[in-house]
Amino acid sequence: MQDLEHGGNIWEAAQKLNTSPENILDFSASLNPLGPPPWLNQVLLQSLSSSLAYPDPNYTLLREQAAKYYGVKPENIFPLNGSSELFPFLGPLIDLKDALILQPSYLEYKLWATRHKLNLKEIFLSPANNFTYPWAEIEKVLAQKPHLVFLAHPNNPTGSLLSQVKLKELVHKFPKSFFIVDMAFWDFLESKHKYLPFIAPNLLFLYSLTKILSTPGIRIGFALSSTEFISALQQNLPTWSVSTLAQELALAYFKHPLWIEKTRKTLEELKTTFLSQLQEFSWQIHSTPANFLLLSTPRAQEFRQYLFQNRVLVRKGDNFPGLGPDFLRIAIRPLKEQQRFLDLARHFFKKSRSFSPSTNKARALMVQGTASNAGKSLLVAALGRLLARRGIRVAPFKAQNMALNSFVTQEGLEMGRAQVLQAQACFLEPKAIMNPILLKPSSETGAQVIVRGKPLGNFSVEEYIAYKPKAFEVVKECFQQLQKDYDLVLIEGAGSPVEINLKEHDIVNMKMALYASAPVLLVGDINLGGIFASFVGTYSLLSPEEQKTILGFVINKFRGDKSLLQPGLATLHQITRKPTLGIIPYFDFNLPEEDSVSFKAQSNASGSKELRIGILDLPHISNFTDFTPLKEEPDVQLLIIRTPEEIKELDALILPGSKNVFTDLNYLKTKGFATKILEFQTQMEIVGICGGYQMLGLEIEDRYFLEGKGSIKGLGLLPLKSSLSLQKELTQSKATYLPQPLTVQGYEIHHGQTTPVKKLIPLFQDSKQKILGYKHLSLNIWGTYLHGLFDNDGFRHFWLNRLRKAKGLGPLNNRPSFDLNWKLDKLADLVEKNMNLDYILKHLGY
Repeated sequence: MQDLEHGGNIWEAAQKLNTSPENILDFSASLNPLGPPPWLNQVLLQSLSSSLAYPDPNYTLLREQAAKYYGVKPENIFPLNGSSELFPFLGPLIDLKDALILQPSYLEYKLWATRHKLNLKEIFLSPANNFTYPWAEIEKVLAQKPHLVFLAHPNNPTGSLLSQVKLKELVHKFPKSFFIVDMAFWDFLESKHKYLPFIAPNLLFLYSLTKILSTPGIRIGFALSSTEFISALQQNLPTWSVSTLAQELALAYFKHPLWIEKTRKTLEELKTTFLSQLQEFSWQIHSTPANFLLLSTPRAQEFRQYLFQNRVLVRKGDNFPGLGPDFLRIAIRPLKEQQRFLDLARHFFKKSRSFSPSTNKARALMVQGTASNAGKSLLVAALGRLLARRGIRVAPFKAQNMALNSFVTQEGLEMGRAQVLQAQACFLEPKAIMNPILLKPSSETGAQVIVRGKPLGNFSVEEYIAYKPKAFEVVKECFQQLQKDYDLVLIEGAGSPVEINLKEHDIVNMKMALYASAPVLLVGDINLGGIFASFVGTYSLLSPEEQKTILGFVINKFRGDKSLLQPGLATLHQITRKPTLGIIPYFDFNLPEEDSVSFKAQSNASGSKELRIGILDLPHISNFTDFTPLKEEPDVQLLIIRTPEEIKELDALILPGSKNVFTDLNYLKTKGFATKILEFQTQMEIVGICGGYQMLGLEIEDRYFLEGKGSIKGLGLLPLKSSLSLQKELTQSKATYLPQPLTVQGYEIHHGQTTPVKKLIPLFQDSKQKILGYKHLSLNIWGTYLHGLFDNDGFRHFWLNRLRKAKGLGPLNNRPSFDLNWKLDKLADLVEKNMNLDYILKHLGY
């Protein structure tokens, strides 16, 4: 049997996408684009007291008001728990053995007819005739024998309109047939397409307020028919099937004609705009008089999956009988959501609204800073989201990144977290070519060098300087590849472009800008003080050729009245002849940081919350972004542990990842951390992630001298042994948390292999039955190789509530979802309001 599934299953989508429903844009459910009415909350609050008594089983008041609205008598109408509630009760009311359905149509018709074993006749509406009802063919079928006929006005998903004149003709011409007319989308119709129902013994109208009210969780609908049918229906339906809340909502709806009219007017405006914008695509678009569109394109299924991966749902067409895999049904949504849909469509179909390059070489824009941590990474992310929302195919790029925060791509390659965030801002899957060179410091004078996502080796400073000419060739190749695939490449610099001791060997700042012919935005952090001196000093140390690349200045992290900056802005322009293109207010959206500068500079917040969770500040801490989601939890005080004395009174202590486990483990022992951890091991939960997981064990062996020599004893909290190997594990992993079970996603970046030497409780298991973490048999001590574990809302919420239970506290159920897309949109909106984006785009030729 054909797959008969409805749209709007946002809960299943949220589970698959590992996010919460509010982070998904749902074009698959055709609800009111205005959302619920503004008076909804007031109505629900006022009806709470009346909900303490059983509803009137006859729904007297509701039937009276509904009868006035639909132009019938109260005895001809009866409320339903949504119009779909009726279908299971139709069997005893209609004694027919044959059913006629005009396809494609609402799936419940066929489901009901199939379950009740009716002989099913289907007439398929033709796209070539704009899905109009074929009246002659319908009459031909009904002339042979009586049928239960399913019709709709307008029809879902085609929008076909049902002529009142033809309907009356059919009802009177074929009295032994029974006609059900679905009016679920009737409220969205313009007045010229609306008509009031008429009463006949073989005719049933079904109305629904669920869609117009945009309250699918509070269902209310109505059956309109002859007095005899309504009386029989009432006897078959359960008593009190419609809740008091739903009744009060319907009564309020009938009293707000102005809101109903506003919905129709806004719907037409949104639909007109959307249809106009969709003309740029070579799709077949079937406009409907309802609040949805039907479109077809040969790549519909690929496009639908792409949208899904980007948290946008559309209704697939191939499970509507009569529609093939090329069809999609798209709801009319608010303007901002429609813009998001259009931007994704342009990305997928390789279109750009603003720019059609005359050559196959993309343009470039670069962001450099007066110093490290000036805000370059987040500014690139914001610009990426802004430009992508305008339909420009944009990709991030950083020639060389020095950071201990890294990520594993789908191809199993390693890259810096900053470019991962920037790729997400551009609605792209991260690729290692966006960060061709990644340096991961392992000592004061050495680093592991990652080239195109794969470790090349551990280099000293001198060795890497000697390698830089080859590195720049790799950089150029990767940049050229991005130029071929995108309209614009957003390049991020590193540190300052005028570090005199480093400039000779530079491959990431001005050398990259000149190679890419990229205009440069120079950003500075005013929060540190001396912003104008930083700008003027940086500019004056650039060569004349480099100065020409400067497009303008961006002041970041500003607090206060912008007008107070005018004297400084004027002087800056007088000296440099360059404009200030943005003054970005200070913000904290809890977005992942590029390196540990900001992490190590954080001070622990004063006050107290119910859960105190500490993270050890290791000298070579890596992937500290693993714990960013914990900062948003309302009951969590996240503490950076810098002294052994801070370990006491913690509910949980986390040993994070490390780029040099040997050195960091020695640090814990010599500074007294190890002693304190062992002292409080029974009084708190202890968690190890990656390198921290290895430290919890008995011993770590390094026979290849990757981080140390020989072996080192661990903390001995878990009976595990780890051995470092030459092969680096770089994997995106999906695993099951066995005790619950919960599905989690993350990634592995490690050289070590860890095995238990005594019995332990397996915690995480991937699809290949590989165990990715273990727990102590009796103590709350556990570890895993999974980075990104706490990004998983389900696991994070479960773990925190378990910590609460250990303290005798009840669970906290309304926890936030960690959603980067929402944060990136907020960041983009902030930057858009505070930057002269039009000036920048004009300079780039857009």
